[in-house]
Amino acid sequence: MRVKMFLALFCLLFGCRRHSVDFVAESLVFAKQDPYARFDAANVEGRVEKALLQWKSEKANAEPMILYAIIADANLGEHPNPKVPLMCKIFDEDSDVIGLGVREQYTDQAGQTVMLDEKYPLDVHRAPFYSDSPTIIMMLEVDVHIRNQNQRKDETQWEAYVSGVGIDVNGMLDGDYWEKTLPPVWVSMPEAGKLDVFVYAIDSEGNMSSPIPLVLCQGRANRKP
Repeated sequence: MRVKMFLALFCLLFGCRRHSVDFVAESLVFAKQDPYARFDAANVEGRVEKALLQWKSEKANAEPMILYAIIADANLGEHPNPKVPLMCKIFDEDSDVIGLGVREQYTDQAGQTVMLDEKYPLDVHRAPFYSDSPTIIMMLEVDVHIRNQNQRKDETQWEAYVSGVGIDVNGMLDGDYWEKTLPPVWVSMPEAGKLDVFVYAIDSEGNMSSPIPLVLCQGRANRKP
């Protein structure tokens, strides 16, 4: 499991919006050309345009926005992989995203809609570091466990993680160390017409982005080591 955070902007003494070169706007436009964005190109285009309008407005918005959420196909190759990378690009003006939410929905045999919603504060110990060099646009990549036997989030494990039990918080920017501290993040593979999976961002103030569909990568999307 690895996570890559790409700093799209460093806000210096005079505030982000006063720079002669608008790095955030440029990064948003570039997001449409990301290798992963092509798997959801039409929707990414609209989300980027919405983010650009928000960024250029006079009023800052505390709610984060996910530009895309892509999951690699767990069934590629001879042996299905129980863990695969999930890739999200997130726009957040106040740089306080602490994790992701997973919402899954299907219709049971009785015709009733069944929904599962789990929140994973996987970045709760890293978020305070972002305030020192704010990340307006972040690329969050995390290996997730594929839900195939009705597995659920272990609330006890995650409560201990959030409380910092046995964790060196100062070591959280070390990706190798960070990945070892995380309890499992469970996600089902989306199935068209059978199982809808959505992802949303959550921040330290309790704000949530609008959920967007998790898109299955039709082909290999291996991350760089």
